[in-house]
Amino acid sequence: MTLSGSKFKHLPHSNNSPLVGQRVLRCLFWVAFYFTTSAQVFSAVLVKQKMWPKNSTLNVVFIDGNIEQKQKVRQIAPLWLNNSSLKFQFFDNFATAPKQTHIRVSFSSYTGSTLGNHGDLSSQTPTLLLAELNQTDLPEIYANRLILHEFGHALGLEHEYRNPDWPFGQAPINQQIEHCLPRLESLGYATMEAKHKCQEINAPLNENNIYKTIYDEFSIMNYPQTFTLADQSQKHILAVSKLSILDKLAIERWYGK
Repeated sequence: MTLSGSKFKHLPHSNNSPLVGQRVLRCLFWVAFYFTTSAQVFSAVLVKQKMWPKNSTLNVVFIDGNIEQKQKVRQIAPLWLNNSSLKFQFFDNFATAPKQTHIRVSFSSYTGSTLGNHGDLSSQTPTLLLAELNQTDLPEIYANRLILHEFGHALGLEHEYRNPDWPFGQAPINQQIEHCLPRLESLGYATMEAKHKCQEINAPLNENNIYKTIYDEFSIMNYPQTFTLADQSQKHILAVSKLSILDKLAIERWYGK
């Protein structure tokens, strides 16, 4: 989904921790894996039915865009796939791409992505949009965030606030619904249709349909957001521009070799 209207703030996080800290976090993750009831563990929220098959090569075709934009996507998007069984294969246009394309990138319209394995491999309609990369003064860390966030969706990952373990209640989710409504109406949805759709795509997900673990505040799949807690204190979820430790471990666990 688009990040339009959200003030970007970079938060240094566990990617920059000393090696010993990363080892500790890795150990904690696997402890959580073995001792989390019968549910399968995942960082962020992965929708089971939207997963690509393991060992897939995902054909990524650029519908439009300039050389710099394409190179940026080629550089940043594969960071998701380290230690996984998946690969991205990039093509500059449909003339050079295979008949079946898994992710079709356009830099027009808005910023957002179809969720995961959509089954429509033969059309030439975009599945991932990065319109905000057209901004000439866009900070590099924000461009990195946009690419990683939307390619996370393309791999089947949902927003962190849809995690059933989201700890901050309904009010922040209502904020997301409010931001969603004008966007969908601008895309041609009738008011009531937009309201229903926004409620649907922002609601907590069913435990039985996902892989997940505890809420990860440092996940790239978070939205930056400020809201008031029950004790009237302010909570600030800051935007990050890198994959969190748990983002990486999650992809390794469920898309691993």
